[in-house]
Amino acid sequence: MAKSLGNFITIRDALKKYDAKALRLFYISAHYRSPIDFSEELLEQAKNSLQRLNDFILKSKNSEEKDDLKLIEKAKKEQTQKIQKDEILESLTGSHDFDIPESMLEKELAAIVHEAKTLKKSDKDEAALRDELKPDAIKNVRAMILLSVIGEKEGVTVTDEELKEKILEISQQLSMTPESLIKIYAQRDGSLEGLRNNIYEQKVLDLLLTRAVVEKGE
Repeated sequence: MAKSLGNFITIRDALKKYDAKALRLFYISAHYRSPIDFSEELLEQAKNSLQRLNDFILKSKNSEEKDDLKLIEKAKKEQTQKIQKDEILESLTGSHDFDIPESMLEKELAAIVHEAKTLKKSDKDEAALRDELKPDAIKNVRAMILLSVIGEKEGVTVTDEELKEKILEISQQLSMTPESLIKIYAQRDGSLEGLRNNIYEQKVLDLLLTRAVVEKGE
C-alpha cells in the first residue's frame, strides 16, 4: 500500500470506521507468517464475518435447537485442539535445538517485523524490533523445518482438492468469491503455496495430536 496510490490506511483511521474486534478478526484470518496488507475490501469482509459470528452467538444464547448446540460444541472442540497443537509445537521446538538456514531466518524475521510495524505493536525502531523478534523468528523456522521433516517421513501431502476446499472455506467465512480470494493470495504471496504449506503443517499437527491422544489413552 502507498499513499500515492490512494490505497493506504492507518490503524487509527481503520479504527474510526471499523470495530476493533473486526480488525482482530482480519488479522487472525491472515497466515501467521505472511505480511498483512490492509484494504477496504478485506476489512469490509472481516466486518461482515464478525457480524455473522455475533448473530450466531446471539442465536445460540436464545435457542435450544440441537443443531446450534452441536455447533457450539464443535467450536469448543476446535479451540481445545488449537491449544493442544500449540503445546505440541512448543514441545517440538523446545526439545530440538539446531542451526537453521540464514536465508529462512531472514525471510521470517522480515515478515514478523513488517507485521509488528504495520499493526503498530511497538514504538521501537526496526533494529530494536529485529533484536526483540529474532527468537520468535528462530522458533518459527525450526517449527517449519520440523513439521516438514515429520510430514515427509509420514507421507503427508496436500492434494489440489484439499487446497480448493480450504479456499472455498475461507472465501465463505469472508463472504467473498473463491476467485477473489485466489487473486488476493496471488497479489500478496505470488502464489497459493503459502496456503498449501499452511494446510500441510496443520495436517502434520493433526497427525501428532491424534497420536498424542492415543498414547495418553493407553
